[in-house]
Amino acid sequence: MPIKPPVVTEMDLVRGRQIVNSLRPLKRLSSVDAELVARTIAEVRAEGRKQGLDKAFGLALISQRNQAFRLGEREESQHQARINRAHE
Repeated sequence: MPIKPPVVTEMDLVRGRQIVNSLRPLKRLSSVDAELVARTIAEVRAEGRKQGLDKAFGLALISQRNQAFRLGEREESQHQARINRAHE
């Protein structure tokens, strides 16, 4: 399966350009190089967002699985209680 690059939004690019413009050593870069650095910053931001979403979805799945497990335990204990009452 091919690796998909992160989706870079216009806001990522704007923020990347802001960062490039705010850092004194980067002000000496040519406009082409500055744009390359800004795009790289934007890609890193997009990748971070993607990883954050992946973690959130993973946690949601784990939580859902744990909730189903807890329901299973409760149903099992209720079933056992009914059996115990029937034997009394």
